[in-house]
Amino acid sequence: MCNARDSEHLSAVEEAEKKPESKQQESRSRADKVPETFLELVKEWIEIDGPGIRKKSQTTFEHYLEALSAYFGKFNKKKLADTQRKDVVNFLNEQAERYSESSLRTMRTVLRRTLNFAVVNQYIVRPHGCWTKSR
Repeated sequence: MCNARDSEHLSAVEEAEKKPESKQQESRSRADKVPETFLELVKEWIEIDGPGIRKKSQTTFEHYLEALSAYFGKFNKKKLADTQRKDVVNFLNEQAERYSESSLRTMRTVLRRTLNFAVVNQYIVRPHGCWTKSR
């Protein structure tokens, strides 16, 4: 049975849960969250690296965004923790049947940049050279 002190504590906890997180707390909790899917990784990559890419070249940034929306539908659902080099190679091989060499080059670039972002942020661990030469 709850006494008055326990009741006060529960009320304080409930009240704290109702309050929205501060921007800093929200940012910190989001930073601690590891993306589960390739799509979640892409969203974070766009948010974090996007401004730098855009600043350097708006055209390149838009090209990457177009590639992400046009080619990666099936791959977006892939669990990041389960993604292996063979998955990337199989995906690119499937795409090679439909798309030009130029489109494939863009896909490889976007995959390499996003997956390297995941490695740098320690979301995934890759063996040396894993993403460097997939043709």
